Amino acid sequence: MTKSPWVGAGDVLNTVDVSDEDLQHPDEETAELLDEIPAGMNYQYFTEKMGHPDPQFGWRTKFSDYLRKAHPDKPVKSVLASPGYRTGPFHWDGRRFAPRELALLHSFPHGFDLPEATTVAREQIGNAVPPELGASVVGAVLGTHEQTDAEQLPSPRRGRTSHQTYRERTERRLKELYGDDVLDD
Repeated sequence: MTKSPWVGAGDVLNTVDVSDEDLQHPDEETAELLDEIPAGMNYQYFTEKMGHPDPQFGWRTKFSDYLRKAHPDKPVKSVLASPGYRTGPFHWDGRRFAPRELALLHSFPHGFDLPEATTVAREQIGNAVPPELGASVVGAVLGTHEQTDAEQLPSPRRGRTSHQTYRERTERRLKELYGDDVLDD
């Protein structure tokens, strides 16, 4: 059996419980559209090219995240910092992802401290480089090719950690992982 090069969204989220108050549901019209869209597709489901009997949209007339519904067996493609009201990714059940779910899908560790406000949390997640990607890039640049656990890297907390403090913690941790000369020019 070959191992998949990714982890599906469903596997990532199977360890998180989301309370009803954290769930956000789209407006009625958007919810009706999402009910019809299969997991893993977007607005293009409603086009003539896809064979829809009552096309709602033209082919490639919207951006790819418009009404994008995640698939539980595939990775989520992107998390936008400031999405429009019909911008995905949406959960395969047709609801919005809670901030904690978005953070996990973006490879943030379970205990990462998120802002309480949903829009601020989503903005922070959407503007961030996924920690696992950052760790892989650092490893590739340094030639170590080791998989670094993202939980070992320092995590900035909006409003609680200055950029200077974060930089110092990051430099210290990189030196611990890869040696003192890692940051030398």
